[in-house]
Amino acid sequence: LQGMIDQLAEQNPHGLPGEVWVAAGEYEPLEQLIPGTGYSASFRMRDGISVYGGFAGTEDTKGERQRGTMPWDYTNKTILQAAYYDPANLLWENNRWTLTSDSRHVVWFAPMPDEGADVAFAHVTTLDGVTIRGGYAQGGTGMAEGFVTDCGAGVYMDGANAYLSGCTVTQNYATADGGGVYLRQGRVQGCLLSNNNADGAGGAVYVDNRGLVHRSMLANNSARNGAAVYLANTDDTPAGEDDHPEYLVLSTCVVANNTATGNGAVYCSQGGVLTQNTIVANQCVTATDATDPNASQTGGLYVDEYALAVNNVIWNNRMGIDPSSAANIPMYARNPSNATVRFMYNAISGVNNAVWNDILQQETLALSDDN
Repeated sequence: LQGMIDQLAEQNPHGLPGEVWVAAGEYEPLEQLIPGTGYSASFRMRDGISVYGGFAGTEDTKGERQRGTMPWDYTNKTILQAAYYDPANLLWENNRWTLTSDSRHVVWFAPMPDEGADVAFAHVTTLDGVTIRGGYAQGGTGMAEGFVTDCGAGVYMDGANAYLSGCTVTQNYATADGGGVYLRQGRVQGCLLSNNNADGAGGAVYVDNRGLVHRSMLANNSARNGAAVYLANTDDTPAGEDDHPEYLVLSTCVVANNTATGNGAVYCSQGGVLTQNTIVANQCVTATDATDPNASQTGGLYVDEYALAVNNVIWNNRMGIDPSSAANIPMYARNPSNATVRFMYNAISGVNNAVWNDILQQETLALSDDN
């Protein structure tokens, strides 16, 4: 598989886009992205070379691939699996998923550090119709500068032209951020992200300063903060440029049954736009401490200084160690103001359990816990 991708990229003097179609089956990376380092065994996406899975091998067009009702549900499964990963070793313990493998990333969807590209891919490049599993981003010494080894265990993505579409990202574990996907500027659309863990932030997806997660399902993931998704607007804005906290977008997604040990299934860190999402049945399994502003506060939506939430359903998100007595606390906002934290046209259960001081709130529909 990697040989086909590389051949299209390298034997291409005019830099034309290309496609690799992959039949059903299990594929493991055989090459080290950094020679001599076993943990860098990954599939590497190349600029302009899109990869499509889900083929039986008899199709003439991508549209002939057999699929179910969901955009990621292909009848013929193309599985990109980490080196030396055994799915039987996936464990749920201490409120998080754990596993081991020899791939810090299953897919590296970014320029290599030694390429020196100021902008990532120049052409729209798509990875579509595959299952990505088994990545173990546990860090490592001797890494090349820029080759991050503790984030993005499933997929590490960097660049506005990087698109992850119609994929299943499952059973991946990062010791830092982005268990399933670490996303900087690109798009995740029409994907299922489940059973991923980050010891830091973003169990399913960590969005770094700019990025879009759209029409996807994020379920059964775990992390300290942002068990499903962490939207991070944390870079210093260059002089003369405007800050854009609205460039981190979670839209038309289902976020369900994710487990945080710190705060929130969804975490907005100084940025984030949430629109038309269903955020339900998530939990934080840590007791709160009213005297500590950094303590656990919600299993639903946690906001640090900025969020715009419009037309979302936020229902039955629990907070507490004992599930039988956990409180339904839908959201918590730290350091809010009416200009920076805005909730409009949302349907929320447990609405009276949240603190709404200094938050712009318009047309909230209160849901019962039994809806």
